[in-house]
Amino acid sequence: MSIEEKYDEVRQLINIGKEKGYLLYDEVNELLPSEITSSDELDDLFNTFGSAGIEVIDSDQKYLRDDKAIDRTAEGAEELELDLTPGALDKTNDPVRMYLREMGTVPLLTREGEVEIARRIERGKLAVIKSISRTPIIAKRVIHLGDQLHSGERTIRELVIFNDEEITDERIAERSKQVQKQIDAVRKARAISEKLEQKLADTPRGATTRDKRRYRRCRWAAMRARVELSNAIRRIEFTEAVKRRLIDEMKDAVESVRAIQREIESHERQLNPKNKKQRLKEEDRKNVLRQIKELRAKLKATTDTLEQEPAELKQTLDTIIRGEWQAEQAKKELVEANLRL
Repeated sequence: MSIEEKYDEVRQLINIGKEKGYLLYDEVNELLPSEITSSDELDDLFNTFGSAGIEVIDSDQKYLRDDKAIDRTAEGAEELELDLTPGALDKTNDPVRMYLREMGTVPLLTREGEVEIARRIERGKLAVIKSISRTPIIAKRVIHLGDQLHSGERTIRELVIFNDEEITDERIAERSKQVQKQIDAVRKARAISEKLEQKLADTPRGATTRDKRRYRRCRWAAMRARVELSNAIRRIEFTEAVKRRLIDEMKDAVESVRAIQREIESHERQLNPKNKKQRLKEEDRKNVLRQIKELRAKLKATTDTLEQEPAELKQTLDTIIRGEWQAEQAKKELVEANLRL
């Protein structure tokens, strides 16, 4: 029996991969059954993906860039179809007519449509939370929140949702104990993840088939641990306010890195001006080189603290922006549809 016949999840992954042309390692990790652990099954799995023409990659940035190019082409085509005759312009300049016309293009919301929009909102929010929950800085922050809860610096009601109609002292104590256990699980998952990430870093990729298989097993174990850490964080039902703070902290962290990168790029442009007349004097050039060296040291110190490379941080930020945009677009459609009712 092939691995595809043995596991429904593998068939599901193949269908997703065929539709997109690729799969992310994170997608494979999350959908794959925990029973697949042997090196033979892993080899069989990746051979199956290869035979189906499915590439397994770390990031979908390359494919997203291609999609953006297609979107820009489509936008250009739409612009060419606009009616720019004076009569059409007169009609669309009337605010009342414009509003009625816009509302007329919004379909009435059915029950199925409402459910689909709600799902899109949740998918957008989930994409954001999943992306930040996979980052070391957020794992550390969640553990710090647990320390603050334990010391009494924060209360349980500040941190998590209570679904109870009546919140008693007993329920508060019970919920506090439950969340402390969940944060302890995050602490343990982070320790395991760090250990496996270090093992992966120490494992050479190798040139032989045996070395490649060893590296792939280490990588797989590290990614499994990363997903488990993410799941442990997402099991905690933080309030929307706490989630927002975590998202903002992630954004601030990425922005701090990007600000340093922009400074470095600015100084590098000074070293290599397009206009030869703007070339720096030797003393000024030395000063700029010194500043670049200091900025690169600052960048390394920042990324070491965040435990992520700039490219990974940018990818996380892109996912946050995309997820928030998806959720906001769905909310906008819901509001517009409700206005028409």
